[in-house]
Order: sequence, then structure tokens, then C-alpha cells
Amino acid sequence: MLTLRDPFDVRKVIILVSDGDDNYSRALESDAIKMCQRAETSVYAISTDTSPTKGKGGDVLKTISEATGGTVFFPQRLEDMAIFFKNIEEELRSQYSLEYRPSDFKLDGGFRTIYLQSTDRHYHVRARTGYFAPRSGQ
Repeated sequence: MLTLRDPFDVRKVIILVSDGDDNYSRALESDAIKMCQRAETSVYAISTDTSPTKGKGGDVLKTISEATGGTVFFPQRLEDMAIFFKNIEEELRSQYSLEYRPSDFKLDGGFRTIYLQSTDRHYHVRARTGYFAPRSGQ
């Protein structure tokens, strides 16, 4: 029987502390997102940019975080960072995991987009934008 997850899998999270600006990287933003999605790793970002106007770096942090099921925090002061670490800790302790198997399941390694929402507007659902299906033989 084919299973998508090993029972000994653990949740993987990266906490990224950055201004989000590209300083001569060798990889594209889209490549970083794909690598995190393939590794089933959520990215929680804390911006080090405390300016009142958020630049392109903040957009990069938001894009990476949202695509992987995480979120980004923008402090007003650097002292706020401790609060954001606490917020991340609380969120990770209160998450639920949902699994499903699509009816047209194919072992082709392709990206599958998912969209998840709550029928109750009082709840906010944070989920990654999709996943990579396993390849045949993996």
C-alpha cells in the first residue's frame, strides 16, 4: 500500500530573520519556494526592516512565507522580535494537520495546487499553496 507520509515524519519549519532584500544570491525566489515545498517545510519570517514603508524585501518574505504555509511578521521596533518568536511558538503548538488523497492521484512529481478555507468566518486558515506529488519509485 502506498502512503504519502512516513509515520515518523516530523513537521519542519524555518524561522527566517531577514530584511528580505537580495544580496547577490545564487538562487531565485521561486527556487527557494520550490525547495521548501518539496521538503514540506513552512517558513515563518521576521523582518528586520523597521521602517514605516515596506520595500520589495517585505514582499519577498511575505511571498515565501505564504507559499509554504507560514506567515511573516513586521516589527515596529527591533524589541518586538521576541513577541513574534512567542507568536510563532504559540501558532506551532496550536496547529492541526489535514491529509487527503486526491481521486486522480498520479506519481508524476508534479506540483498540485491546493486551496483550503473554513466555512466559519471566525477562523483563519493558513495552508501552503500546494505540494509536489511523489515520483514513481520514490
